[in-house]
Amino acid sequence: MVGDYGKVWSYHRFMLDEIAKVIPNIDKAHSIIAGFSNGGHAIDGMLRLSSGPKLTDYFGIFVFADGGGTAYSSKGNLPDLQGKFAYACWGGEKGSNKPNTSQLPKALKAKGATVVGSEMAGVGHAFAPSEYPKVAEWLEKVALASPTKK
Repeated sequence: MVGDYGKVWSYHRFMLDEIAKVIPNIDKAHSIIAGFSNGGHAIDGMLRLSSGPKLTDYFGIFVFADGGGTAYSSKGNLPDLQGKFAYACWGGEKGSNKPNTSQLPKALKAKGATVVGSEMAGVGHAFAPSEYPKVAEWLEKVALASPTKK
C-alpha cells in the first residue's frame, strides 16, 4: 500500500472515527500523528489528499522521522497548515532519505505550520534515540503548550 495514500487514509480514518465514537471529546488540535520511514511517507501522502475528510481534521501535530518530503510532492499539494505543528528529522550524512525529508520543513512552513527541522548527525536511516528527548521537549514546550485554535 505504500504510495496508495487514499487507501491508507481510508483505513486510518475508519479506525480514528471508531475511536471518536468511544471517546467523543478528543482534542484533535492537540492530537499527534508520528511516523518513521514509510510511516512518515504515509503521513506526508495522506496530508496531500484533496478529497474527503482531511488528516488535518483529525490531527494538529505531525512528526516525521526520516520519512516524507519532496519525493511525495507529486502526489498533491500540502493543505493549509495554519495553527498546526510539525517536527521533521532525518539522518545526516548517512541518511538515505535526507534529500527528501530535509526539504519538508520548508514546505510545511510555507503552508503555515510551526515547524522544527532537525538533522540527526552521524545517523543513517533511523529515528535515533538521541532525537527522542528533542521531540519530547518540543512537544511539551511548543506544540502541546499552544492554546487550541478554533
